[in-house]
Amino acid sequence: MYVRSARTTSGWTAPDCQKSFPVSGAVRYLEQASLVRRTRPMGSRRDALTAFAELALAVEQIGIAHNPDGRATIGMAQVIPGSRNVVPVGVACSVEFRHPQSPALEAMELALHRAAEALAARGVTANVERIFDYAPIAFDAGCLARSQRAADELGYSARTMVS
Repeated sequence: MYVRSARTTSGWTAPDCQKSFPVSGAVRYLEQASLVRRTRPMGSRRDALTAFAELALAVEQIGIAHNPDGRATIGMAQVIPGSRNVVPVGVACSVEFRHPQSPALEAMELALHRAAEALAARGVTANVERIFDYAPIAFDAGCLARSQRAADELGYSARTMVS
C-alpha cells in the first residue's frame, strides 16, 4: 500500500496528486498481481484493500481525535490492479490533515505512521510519504473583526471556521 500524506492548513491542495505517484510503487504491486488470484485461501491472502479500509477508519479517528479544528481526509484511492477476480495487492491513496496548530499536525502525522505500521499484522506494508506541507497561517485579527461586525450589522449569523 502506498500512502501519500499531505499536511496543510490553507485552502490549497496538491495539483493532481494521482500523477505524482512514483511509478516504481505501482509497478511493484502489478508484478505481484498475477500470483494473487481469487482462488487463494482466505488465510493466506494479503488483501491491500481490506488493509486500506482499516487505515481509512484510522484516518477518520485521527481527525476526530483532533476536534474541533482537526480535519483528516482521504481524497483519492486507487486499487491495484483493479480487476474483479484478483485480490488487490496495492492501494495508492492521498491523506490530507488540516489543523491551525503545527504541533497538532505533527501529532496527526505521527498517528498516521503508527496506523500504517499496524498494518504489518495483516501482512501488508504501507509506505507513507509526505508530498507537501503548508505551515498554519493565522488570519489578520482586524480583518476577522471587520467581517464579524459586517455580518452583525446585516443581521447575519457568522462563525469562525478553520480551513
